[in-house]
Amino acid sequence: MPEYPYIPKRDTKVWIANRDGTTDKRWVDAYSPENDMIYLRSVESNKRWNCGLREYPARLLGVKIFCDYREAKAAAKKMAEDAARERAARREATA
Repeated sequence: MPEYPYIPKRDTKVWIANRDGTTDKRWVDAYSPENDMIYLRSVESNKRWNCGLREYPARLLGVKIFCDYREAKAAAKKMAEDAARERAARREATA
């Protein structure tokens, strides 16, 4: 099992950086060390039957999943710039 510097506790707010430069707010539901997955839900309260629960590999902590909004926003901006560069390079290659 890999070692992570910080596994967020249950009901902690985390941010997911997306390739289009946006961020999504999620809440930690659980961490499973057996399969090395972190489970995040899209609503704050877990009392609802449909809480938008999704599983992510825990190795994305600090890469795509952040506990700090500013870090997530900076990573999303960098991802968007990298994606734009890749699209431009593909356009030049096909032209």
